[in-house]
Amino acid sequence: GDNISNRRLTFNEFTVLYWAWKNIKADYVGLCHYRRYMIFPKTRLSSDPYGNVLLNSFDEKTCELCGLLDKKQLENTISQYDLLLAEPYNVGYRNFKNLYEHYEEVPWQHKKDMLLALDVISEICPDYRDSANEYFNGQLFYPCNLFIMRKNILDIYCSWLFEILFRLEELIKPETLQGNERRAVGYLGERLLGVFILDYLKKHPDCKYKITQRALVLNSNQITSNKCKTWVYRIAPENSVIARGMRKIYNMVQMYRR
Repeated sequence: GDNISNRRLTFNEFTVLYWAWKNIKADYVGLCHYRRYMIFPKTRLSSDPYGNVLLNSFDEKTCELCGLLDKKQLENTISQYDLLLAEPYNVGYRNFKNLYEHYEEVPWQHKKDMLLALDVISEICPDYRDSANEYFNGQLFYPCNLFIMRKNILDIYCSWLFEILFRLEELIKPETLQGNERRAVGYLGERLLGVFILDYLKKHPDCKYKITQRALVLNSNQITSNKCKTWVYRIAPENSVIARGMRKIYNMVQMYRR
């Protein structure tokens, strides 16, 4: 199907999102990392200062703890909302005044790139500029591209997002950079989720949304174990459309990890 897999070393997980947007027919579409997941526990779980529920592994026991094995309950929960997001964290915890300072925490991410993203937003979709300014200058950060959206909202998000990312790619020229700096477009894309969410909720005050906890799996080797694959087939028959789609996404994520 339609894909941008050739950009996986510069667009990060957005190659998976693009494929899902263009090829999956579903009422809802979501995105997660191979170590970070939205979770739906019956009672709130303890978390670190960043809001991560730390899990040593991602096996059947922890999936049950996180409320991920009850398919009917998951469907009932998700269907009540238009949009589900992993809870944000306040970068002020680390004494950052705003998301610009937080972005520069690591040496391969540069404020000038975020300012370039703001310029591109002003060029392509100026009605988003105020929300971008508010989000970038704020302290609340929606990390890791974790979300579940109704497909019609995802279509709006992805049409907006990828136009910006492709323009940033033209300007940044990641093929001329080295190391993690080549991933600048992907890193900026992670910051754009919050811009879209902030703007969408302003324009659609009746939108029903839910904030969930997020889990961080410390031992990523467990995620690719047969136990995890067995869990996938517990909630979806092996030859079902869901299982086939999950296998494709799983294989793409493994390519990205390499």
